[in-house]
Amino acid sequence: MDAIITILRILLLPVSYLVGRTIERKHIRSLDEREAAQEKVIVVTNLRNCPRDWAIEHASYVDGQSVISSDYWKSFAASWRNFFGGEMRALEPLLMRARREAIVRMTERARELGANMVVNVRLETSSVVRGSGKRGAIAAEIHAYGTALRVAQH
Repeated sequence: MDAIITILRILLLPVSYLVGRTIERKHIRSLDEREAAQEKVIVVTNLRNCPRDWAIEHASYVDGQSVISSDYWKSFAASWRNFFGGEMRALEPLLMRARREAIVRMTERARELGANMVVNVRLETSSVVRGSGKRGAIAAEIHAYGTALRVAQH
């Protein structure tokens, strides 16, 4: 029985690589489209304030959260890197996607409020974690937040 489980895990690696890669590429295309739509409407900055001569009509707190889980292949690759040490490049796209998704969700909420700018944007992250037990999922959680402003156009 243990041999069958081991064989299934080995066979699962190329399948999970292909499926995970396809899902990741689809998510990145979605992020590209959503970010491009937001860029034309809303300015996002980590500066604490907008210029003093701008007339602020409305201000509101906005945030966006994202939790992205890795596929079996990335988890497998990360476990080997964890064993030998070094940079875990397999997980970098995971963090990048989670960060971009959180920022896009934050700007979408700001847009719903009629804002045209988000200032003082901050990001918080939990460490990339393994869930309960030996075989838990690896995931990244990012929380983006800032102050949405509706600034009068000059």
